Amino acid sequence: MEKRGICLNGPERGIFDLTHAKAEMMKFMDRFDQQDPAIALRRTHTLRVVEEARFLGSRLHMSKSEIEVAELIALLHDYGRFLPEGKSMDHGSLAAERLFHKGEIRRFTEESTYDGVIEAAIYYHNKAAVDPHLYETAHFFADFIRDCDKLDILAVRLSQQAQYEREAQECLFVSEAVMSCFQRQRYVKNELRKTKLDEYVAALAFVFDMRFIVTLQEVRKRSLIEKLLQIKVPASAQKQLYLIEEQLNAYLAVKLEGYGVDET
Repeated sequence: MEKRGICLNGPERGIFDLTHAKAEMMKFMDRFDQQDPAIALRRTHTLRVVEEARFLGSRLHMSKSEIEVAELIALLHDYGRFLPEGKSMDHGSLAAERLFHKGEIRRFTEESTYDGVIEAAIYYHNKAAVDPHLYETAHFFADFIRDCDKLDILAVRLSQQAQYEREAQECLFVSEAVMSCFQRQRYVKNELRKTKLDEYVAALAFVFDMRFIVTLQEVRKRSLIEKLLQIKVPASAQKQLYLIEEQLNAYLAVKLEGYGVDET
């Protein structure tokens, strides 16, 4: 069984009224144009990340209270994306500011014991890396929401495959800088993505940044790498996709050695 680290102390009991929190988040999301595809995507992504948090939390044998904290983080992780300022500001930082420095978190829960953990996880969920000096419990939940988020972003990319396929037909190659990240088995920073094809394959490099074995097991179990790389691209780029697939599968083979796909 994967060691999950130190989280919350306390009894096995519920600490949040998640039904209330979800109802309030639905009201919040309803304020925005539901006919806008970007808003609709953010809404469904939010709800799926909550499901991933519950599922992966159970796979990690997290306690009831720990899973509730994880679900609340997941519910609010993209809060900043819905706000008008989110178009020009870092949405993780914006969410942390509005929820915890302007008090908007109290709309979702009156329980404040874990505010520091929730704020840190939301703040760091979209950063290139989590501050290595962040205290252990907050670091755990930051890593956890990042995995949940990335796992669903891969599913989102798969749902957008046909769209990217059309937009990538003029892209003869994956950019050299992006290919270099795959060769070094590294996360692809936003500034390195120059084309739609770069943007599409960069999501696959999220695999290199996933922190939990159970997340990597789900990537393999759901055949996400194989499905995402079925995208039709020019022959020159197809050769690069084969190399990307080799790097990803080699990485998974090392990380998952000794672990079964369905291990709980």
